[in-house]
Amino acid sequence: MQRMKGDPNYLFELFTRLYRMVFLMEVTENGYRYVNVSEQGKVASSLPSDVEGRYLHEMYRSEVADELIGHYDVVIETGEPVYFMSQMNIDSNTARFASSMLVPIEDEAGLVRYVLSLTTDLSEEAEIKLLRSIEHMDYLTGMPNLMKVKLELDQLFEQHDTEETSVMRLHINRFKMMMSLQGVERSNQLIKDITRQLANTLPKGSIIGRVDGEDFIAVLPHTPIRLAYMYAEHLLDVIADHSYQVAEAEFPLSSCIGIGAGTADADRVIMNASTALLEARQTGNQTIRLYEHDEYVQRYIDEMMIETELVKALKLDELYMVYQPKVSMDGAIHFEALIRWESPVLGFISPETFIRVAEQSLLIEDVTRFVMNRVCQDVSSQPEQFEGRRVAVNVSPNLFHEHHMNELVAIIASYGLVPEQFEFEVTEHTLMHEPVAAIKTVESLKQQGFRLLIDDFGVSYSSLNYLKLFEIDGIKIDRSFVAQLDQESGMKEYEIVKLIVSLAKKLELEVTAEGVETEEQYRILRQLGCDEIQGYFFSRPMPLAELEEALGILYSHQMMLSKMEQPAQLLHPSLDERELQRLKAILRLEILNTPQEERFDRISRLVAQTFQMPIAFISIMTTDQQWFKSCVGIELESAHLKREWTLCNRVVTSESPLVIEDVAAAAIESDSPWIDRIGFYAGVPLRTKQGHVIGTLCVVDGQARTFSEENLKALESFTHWVMTEIEHTEVSRRQITRQQSIEALYEATALRVPFQDQLARVQEILLEWVGYSHGVIFSIEPSHRLLVEHGVSRLTWGEEELHSLHQLTTVGAQTLQEGDLIVDGIEFTRLVSFPLTHAHQVFGWVVLLSEQGNLNDHLDEETLQELTGTVRLLARWMENGIRKERKQREMIRIAKQDQLTKLYNRHTLTTDLYKNMNRTPAITVTLVNLDDFKRINDQYGHMIGDEVLIEIAQRLNEFVQHVGGQVYRFSDDEFMLVQTGPLSGIEQLNEVISQGIDASNGEVIHLTASVGVTLVKSTDTVDSILQQADAAMYIAKNNGGDQWFQYGGYSDDKGI
Repeated sequence: MQRMKGDPNYLFELFTRLYRMVFLMEVTENGYRYVNVSEQGKVASSLPSDVEGRYLHEMYRSEVADELIGHYDVVIETGEPVYFMSQMNIDSNTARFASSMLVPIEDEAGLVRYVLSLTTDLSEEAEIKLLRSIEHMDYLTGMPNLMKVKLELDQLFEQHDTEETSVMRLHINRFKMMMSLQGVERSNQLIKDITRQLANTLPKGSIIGRVDGEDFIAVLPHTPIRLAYMYAEHLLDVIADHSYQVAEAEFPLSSCIGIGAGTADADRVIMNASTALLEARQTGNQTIRLYEHDEYVQRYIDEMMIETELVKALKLDELYMVYQPKVSMDGAIHFEALIRWESPVLGFISPETFIRVAEQSLLIEDVTRFVMNRVCQDVSSQPEQFEGRRVAVNVSPNLFHEHHMNELVAIIASYGLVPEQFEFEVTEHTLMHEPVAAIKTVESLKQQGFRLLIDDFGVSYSSLNYLKLFEIDGIKIDRSFVAQLDQESGMKEYEIVKLIVSLAKKLELEVTAEGVETEEQYRILRQLGCDEIQGYFFSRPMPLAELEEALGILYSHQMMLSKMEQPAQLLHPSLDERELQRLKAILRLEILNTPQEERFDRISRLVAQTFQMPIAFISIMTTDQQWFKSCVGIELESAHLKREWTLCNRVVTSESPLVIEDVAAAAIESDSPWIDRIGFYAGVPLRTKQGHVIGTLCVVDGQARTFSEENLKALESFTHWVMTEIEHTEVSRRQITRQQSIEALYEATALRVPFQDQLARVQEILLEWVGYSHGVIFSIEPSHRLLVEHGVSRLTWGEEELHSLHQLTTVGAQTLQEGDLIVDGIEFTRLVSFPLTHAHQVFGWVVLLSEQGNLNDHLDEETLQELTGTVRLLARWMENGIRKERKQREMIRIAKQDQLTKLYNRHTLTTDLYKNMNRTPAITVTLVNLDDFKRINDQYGHMIGDEVLIEIAQRLNEFVQHVGGQVYRFSDDEFMLVQTGPLSGIEQLNEVISQGIDASNGEVIHLTASVGVTLVKSTDTVDSILQQADAAMYIAKNNGGDQWFQYGGYSDDKGI
């Protein structure tokens, strides 16, 4: 199209003869300014008659203005016309729409200086015709839409056929992301292909429609729901044959299907299919869900019934408390208070069930008050049972706020009990959901003398280090870890528990293990260094009446256990750094307690045959046990042995091969029952790419024999095969994680949410990808500015912290030295940085951080390269988003700020006044008018006048920082002060204003002011407040100035 040039006002007059709504907008640094608007345009857009000279962003709400500004921005960037349709801004007729074309007008230099907006109202007649043509048809596929499908289903049900008809709802996953990556045309073509596949796959006579972009609906007449399920399975496979590309990688489409069925009521059947689809989407990709009436309806009925009966239970005292002992290794016994409910209508209801229902309503407050009162009653009525013993009370996440906790504290005090008799248990999620508020609540409770424990530890976060943020006393290891400790498959849980205990001891936290049911679990936990044991091994939860007898039995049980012979050497819970990293490597590989696999047995057989040895095995060495992944030549009674018994211990400890040609002659001292059966031993370390020795590959013979240097080298060569097999699984997992992360990242960039929310989602995905604990994205232009931060705890990233972080950033991963980076008490040990670049210039950084004690602090080179490439692809998107966000902030700043004094302007004043009036009834408004300021301009010139205004603005700003409030520039020589509460500091205003001002021309200028004050009343409006302050100011000025007057009163003091 030929570019439009010429006199913009002539073009405006020309087009007003062709269009009823014409807008001429000037492009300025401050925004888009109205130059001329046709009368019909003002009416249709609800613009004032004097709109000329004002800015677009001043005329509309931010969401309306932002959309329009976005269209204008495209015109400026491309120099091409832009077409769009939008709803007309007419309050009385919000259903009318208009079609607009924005035409750029260039100057002689080719720069766009004006934009001409030509708008046409879609008349009511045209709208009706348009709606009638599309109301039953999908514009892209030509398929019926949801309304048409529903009408067809209604007609089908009117035939009163007794055969069941099924309705299928289909959702294409990540369609919006796919559209943003592939573009609209390719995505639309894909939708058309899927439409044809639907028609070819479903039975003849099916009614197929499109609900919206990624959702379809199909009616299968006379098809029972089970047969419809078979069609759905085939349909999932057909759709999975389609694919799309992301970063040169091809990904298959996936979908979810929900199915409902019936013989009447089309609305109900469609809704049932939609409900089933929702559950399928929540379950995951490639999922089908059937609407089972009994299952869905019964669940809601059950929850409603439980809630109703729970209200009665609280009134009729059906709830009761039981107490489960917590036995300390030092002999002390404490209790956890647990609530129970035996309903005469519903029978016994598990606490997990009725507490969940209570948390969904306000009943949790009533339940918690009942628990606290009943526990206090029990402690008060049976002091001999609770003397010297603490009672732990669980607190719901909904109630862990200072005002709720103060209510519980008040209940305790009302019974004359003291904080030292209680401790509160909260979950990790409770603390980390709102960490700032949680820190305040914890500090308040600790100051009063209460203890706090973290319940169910280990199920939410992978790091103990965040607990430094909270002054807690201990943790309770979740029962899911404890339950596996005495099982053959529990090696991984054993190592995790050991690691948790080790790190907790470093933080001087007490450790309680809950859910202990067997003596073997107890012994393992005692050996690991747990401080306290809770579970059925010692006692079930008991009512108050049984505590006295139970305590005697408990003491006897504990005494018997303490007298039993203990192992010669207890495990020291603290691990050195090298052993800690080695253990982390084993856990990352996820090989412990995996089933026997032929691929490893094949290696063991080949090793035995190669060296003509009767026995060969592959083993993994944890901190105190040797676990066998593969073993040929001998039947093992157990999959693991004590590490101290094995010769492989020497291989792992020394990280070097070990050959003992004659074990008997070596006279090895060991308590191992196996050592006497071994005549020859050769073992070599299994080493990861990062250099961690995780286990051994060994050959063993019952007879002494020789083993040459060449044999040893050959045995070592087999370790590469073993490690390739071990790490192959990790590589596969990493590829899956990479694929899922890349898909999620591109999906995040396509979200229709504010850029800040998109950026937060991107950072969250990157952290999940690498397993680090915290992430920061910040820009360095023009200064260090935090864009978004994410992590297991919220930290303070001010300009100083970002500057320190920036000094540490280098491209790639690095290990930090002790003390290099500590933020809010959290020390970070590893860091990986990715620069954000545009035109070969770095404008910001993406930094992922691993805090001390984090289990997932390793990043392999391949993942690092994948991350680097992905962030490089995202950099341009980030740069565009940051630039737009910066421009929006600048536009907002310009709209809210006076350009000369940098104070907030009059528009911001009226907005803030309105907000404050709704929040705070007590407001004082002070209008300051500089006396005879025109004389300054006339005598010294406007430049000196501007200097004076800037100086007065700075002084007033410092003044309100001291006395409280906010200052605004109201007009040329007037300023407005808004304070919350009664009038404050008015006497000091004289000194603030009258103090001499050193002008740049060498003159010292002295000023006075007339000041009007008004106290806001509940009946006031913004306009009336400004009128009152103005009236008071004029009274002060008419009385000679250099004084203040309060609206409704008078000050006898002439000076301010």
